[in-house]
Amino acid sequence: MSDASCVRKKKMARKARSKRADYERRLEAVRILLLRGEPSGKVCQYAVQAFGVTERQAWRYISDARNAIAGVVNEDRSYLYAEHLATRRMIRARALEEGDLRTALACAQDEAKMFDLYPAQRSEVSGPQGKPQKVVIEVVEYDASRSDASTE
Repeated sequence: MSDASCVRKKKMARKARSKRADYERRLEAVRILLLRGEPSGKVCQYAVQAFGVTERQAWRYISDARNAIAGVVNEDRSYLYAEHLATRRMIRARALEEGDLRTALACAQDEAKMFDLYPAQRSEVSGPQGKPQKVVIEVVEYDASRSDASTE
């Protein structure tokens, strides 16, 4: 390989790293705006103006940022579970050291809920004076020929 081709390859690699860094910086800016609750349309306008990209590219940044946000939640779910469990155990241990049995019990109950150790909670609805509730089910036929989709 000649020296000239080596120099060209190094310049291309530097340029690729630069483009990647720009992409990451832009993606982070869009991600922060989305996490702050900014509307997607507003984020798109910001990206077009701030980064000098097309609207289509701005929407691609928004899509990539949303995927990055979702990926963190899915990827870290087991870690978050373990962290919450460890927090409850730490609080329970501290509460027991201080003799705070109410807090220790609350932590133990919360931990048990995390592991689904309690049976599903059942609720019963009753009418006046504890009598059974009257239930009326009305069957409504769907008319596809109606032009409006509103419900009455």
